[in-house]
Amino acid sequence: MDITIATRSIPVAEDTQIMLEELARLDSIPMTDVLARAVETYWGRRINEASNEAYAALKADPKAWQELQDEQSEWDATLTDGLDDE
Repeated sequence: MDITIATRSIPVAEDTQIMLEELARLDSIPMTDVLARAVETYWGRRINEASNEAYAALKADPKAWQELQDEQSEWDATLTDGLDDE
């Protein structure tokens, strides 16, 4: 199996470069891995923020919020369906 890794150059501020180098040194990993971890963390935070905003919008609409609560109650009932956990 051949794996192709794309390479790109992106300009970063000098202080960012220094932090990337230091984190790579501290964790004994390549700077590309440090950058990947940073982007994954940022991505996760953005997803979490978007989720929180969506729930806040639902809670602001009493009818929509009640519909969600009702649906969740229906799904909760399936937890006691008598089937064994697999």
